[in-house]
Amino acid sequence: MLRYLNLFLSLLLSVLVLNFLQVLLLSVEKALSFFVEMLVDLRPFCHRLHPHYLNQFPTRHPLWLQVFCLTS
Repeated sequence: MLRYLNLFLSLLLSVLVLNFLQVLLLSVEKALSFFVEMLVDLRPFCHRLHPHYLNQFPTRHPLWLQVFCLTS
């Protein structure tokens, strides 16, 4: 009887862990898709920012935005 209870509890724990991992992966996927959509939306903004302007005022914009605009 104790063996079956142990087996049931281990299966229940594995199902809970798998569900947690699935939820975690879905949230990471949603966060990445949001970030990619945000970067795609920034492309018109980057075309207005001339590289000379970015080099002249480097502290006005965050570093990740400067790198994205200069490399895209």
